[in-house]
Amino acid sequence: MKMLNQNQIYKIKRLIYNWPNAFIIFTASVYLFPSLFLYFVSEDIKFAVLFKESSFFENLRNIWFPSGEFLNMGYLFRPIISSINLIEYSLWGINPFGYHFTNAFIHILNSVLLYNFSLIILNNKGLSIISAAIFILHPILGHSIFWISGRTDMLSLSFYLSSLIYIVHFIQRNNLKLLIISQSLFLFAILSKEIAVTIPLAQYLLIYWKMDREKIGHGLKQLVAKIILSNALVILLFFSYRYFIFNQNPFIIDDIYNIGGLSQLLLNIMKMVSFLLVPFGHGWLGTYFLDYKLYLIIILVPISVKGLIFLYNNRDSYQIVILILLMLFISVIPLFKLTMRWYLYVPSSFFSILLAIIIIRSKAKSRILYSGMLIYLGLFMVGSLRNYNIWIDNAKTNKLLVDGLLQKIKTHSEANSFIILNFPAKIHRTATFIDGFESLIALKTEYKKRILRPLNVVHENSLKPTDINILNKNFILNACEESSYFLLGSNQQRLGLKTSSPGDIIKMDVGTVTIQKVNAKGKPTRVSLSLNDSIKNDNICYLYFDENRNAYRVFNDF
Repeated sequence: MKMLNQNQIYKIKRLIYNWPNAFIIFTASVYLFPSLFLYFVSEDIKFAVLFKESSFFENLRNIWFPSGEFLNMGYLFRPIISSINLIEYSLWGINPFGYHFTNAFIHILNSVLLYNFSLIILNNKGLSIISAAIFILHPILGHSIFWISGRTDMLSLSFYLSSLIYIVHFIQRNNLKLLIISQSLFLFAILSKEIAVTIPLAQYLLIYWKMDREKIGHGLKQLVAKIILSNALVILLFFSYRYFIFNQNPFIIDDIYNIGGLSQLLLNIMKMVSFLLVPFGHGWLGTYFLDYKLYLIIILVPISVKGLIFLYNNRDSYQIVILILLMLFISVIPLFKLTMRWYLYVPSSFFSILLAIIIIRSKAKSRILYSGMLIYLGLFMVGSLRNYNIWIDNAKTNKLLVDGLLQKIKTHSEANSFIILNFPAKIHRTATFIDGFESLIALKTEYKKRILRPLNVVHENSLKPTDINILNKNFILNACEESSYFLLGSNQQRLGLKTSSPGDIIKMDVGTVTIQKVNAKGKPTRVSLSLNDSIKNDNICYLYFDENRNAYRVFNDF
């Protein structure tokens, strides 16, 4: 019986080895199947508000040559992504299934591309399959795959890896057609998301590695000149296009990317490390280390220097490790200004290759080390499933938030405005609807109602009750101090770079919020909300979200 099991294992291994792409597609499809039934999340369907006003071809023209209205409404200029969204909206409308199917398809495609790219680099089928498997299951990737709007990073990686694959083929064959394809894919990548602007650096690194590995010297200068010239042409085309569209500085970026400072840099570095390395993708790790940044520098600098010296002294035997580390570093360069969990989709591809190499090398080094790496890999799978479960639970809450409000609008049709006093914007550190909630409601109802959410609540763990009272015609709201707080203030305060203090006053369109109490991290936990007279004079239905029952309730005490 034991021999039979061994034979079966051997047959399975041979089957995987002979059909690696099929195995990757099957594994990813099984893993992603439940995600097809998730609901919308923050910003997912915001674009549909604009699309529904015009025909398909009018929208397509506005995507590639957008009007001032499109840009002023805060829509990012990423025409390839917007074109895909338009096609999907024409097919699915506001049914989330189709959009999640597309995201799943892109992730499966990227898993296959990663396998083929790593096979070129590693020349090892088994190692490449492991790299793809780690990439499929990496816990942090759920924030791109399960969030429809996260497809910007996903599609960018599709073009990123494809461009690198074709540049290697160009180096091998010196075929101009392959170079044109590679650089066209580079252009498509940056039109999907600007993070792909580092592709030329990755291309030059691959040129050096390929030339050094195969001892190619003949025609090197001409080869490099062609690639540099084509890179420059693509970048010039891209920025000329942006200048034509914006009619101003083509390098203009959102203010949130201009926060800067040492604290922001350290926080972003720790976010990247924790999101990639920690099996559960602990976001708190970055914030925790930020509080002890001096100790962090004292510990990490000598360790990093010693690691770099070790790799340099052993560069011949660690050539592939150094190559992938440099590829990983190149991919995270744009994230030093601002790091979010979904931004790690591109870097995680190279990290997956690096982790696969370390796991296999540890097998030859020590049985204990190898066992430890297998346990670490197992924790990755547990973390992935845990993160998956959070998204599934949040999806259920998201549907309740939308359907519940639609029911209240229907029941209280006489009201002109609906104010939700304690909207759960995040649960388990994962967004429900930070933005785009009002857009989705507008798409789902014929009633023209004003929806106001003056106070968004972040629940770092599960939903905890928010206490609401009235004092001197002001709303007094208390969040659970242990694990909840109100999402208020500037970008620095929202990102944890600056704390709030009791007495801080925040002006909003609907009124004024006064912070009365903060938690140990400087996050608001008790606030006073005073609505403007223009809001009070409207026919308002005040709602609060009952966290115990997961349902809206009418607030009748005002």
